[in-house]
Amino acid sequence: MLARCVRDADSLSEALQVYGEERVARCREMAARSAERAAKAMRGEMTEDVSKWIFEWDIGQKSRE
Repeated sequence: MLARCVRDADSLSEALQVYGEERVARCREMAARSAERAAKAMRGEMTEDVSKWIFEWDIGQKSRE
């Protein structure tokens, strides 16, 4: 992802800004999904399999923030 940001930006500063924003958005989404899964598990409900979302993520895709 960092390489894509550097490739597509007009400057290194812009690349790092975009990279940081995208990483923060993805981390927020991961934290929210984790909290949802934990709440469901505490209630004894089935939870989603997040392995595909985590490991098959397309770096060209923007986060869903």
